[in-house]
Amino acid sequence: MAHAQLSDLTALTGANTDVDTDILYIVDDSLTGLSKSKSITVKELIANTPSFIQSGTGAVARTAQNKMRDVVSVKDFGAVGDGVTDDTAKIEAADLAVSTAGGGVLFFPRGTYMVSSVTRRSNVSWLGESHNVSIIKCNTVGAAFITFQNISRISDRDIQFDGNLKANVTWKFAATVGNSCTSMLFEHVYLTGALVDTVDLVDSGGGSGNDISHLTFLQSYLRSAAPSNSQIKNSAANGLNIVFLGGIISAPGAGSPYNIDLQTGQVTCFETFFAGSTSYDIQSNGGQIKIYGGRTE
Repeated sequence: MAHAQLSDLTALTGANTDVDTDILYIVDDSLTGLSKSKSITVKELIANTPSFIQSGTGAVARTAQNKMRDVVSVKDFGAVGDGVTDDTAKIEAADLAVSTAGGGVLFFPRGTYMVSSVTRRSNVSWLGESHNVSIIKCNTVGAAFITFQNISRISDRDIQFDGNLKANVTWKFAATVGNSCTSMLFEHVYLTGALVDTVDLVDSGGGSGNDISHLTFLQSYLRSAAPSNSQIKNSAANGLNIVFLGGIISAPGAGSPYNIDLQTGQVTCFETFFAGSTSYDIQSNGGQIKIYGGRTE
């Protein structure tokens, strides 16, 4: 038990404090009479005490809890990011929480997050500190590591997705009949480590409306681990439309890989570097590949 003024509550908690149950008896100077004295748990105190004021004229006091909720981190939901622990369930829970709240940004502090597979949700963008230090790595052999199916409005930035020589496909975009996978921006994103194709674009076939379109990669890097497969492979996707602005699309440099293997739709590249392929950089069987500037290795 402790006694203090509400305005002077520093150093009241110690190593043996239970924030959920320990009671502080405080005097609230904003009240009068006997009601000035009241009890509060340490947890309630932390949540409700105004303890942050931004610099600048007009800034108002906010509770620490309100301020910290400006950013949702996967570590808020128990993800470890130590390169060993399976963080799949924790990341799924964090992604669902952001989605349920109407969408927003999910932050990945520096670390290597081991994941089996994840299916993304609309309106939830993933943000890392840098693609060199915020890494999501596959830990389970499987068909696809990260799946985007029938979703839209995503903007990922500064993060790496590593298939870790386990996933056949690092990213899979899929649209079923009557649905679309569209309106996404990927900035400074690093995709690597796929056994087969780095990015696979598929649909259910038949009908219309199942579009995979308006995907933009800005200064991003795509590279598979397999010597005979593609960085971008499209299997009969209706309405396909992808734009690359800068960045690198790199085949491993052995076998007969294609940096882009396109069946339908359109891929447009501006100042993009095609690297590593000892066979062909691009192949098109009905689709359109437009290249402006850039260079090949």
